[in-house]
Amino acid sequence: MEVHVKGKKHSQLEQIQRQQAASVAKSVYVRGFPPGSTADQLTEFFQQFGTVNKVIVDREYVSVA
Repeated sequence: MEVHVKGKKHSQLEQIQRQQAASVAKSVYVRGFPPGSTADQLTEFFQQFGTVNKVIVDREYVSVA
């Protein structure tokens, strides 16, 4: 088992999990924008507060990272 834990695939999985956790820690949930708001509009708005790496617009939620 110790050899497996130090394996390449395991190391890659750990790196992906760390990146996802870091992304979640930097994400912001927002609501209250008009229906039909685009990712470009939200990016432009939030750029005034800092760098925006990704905007996810969904019918259920809007996430800005």
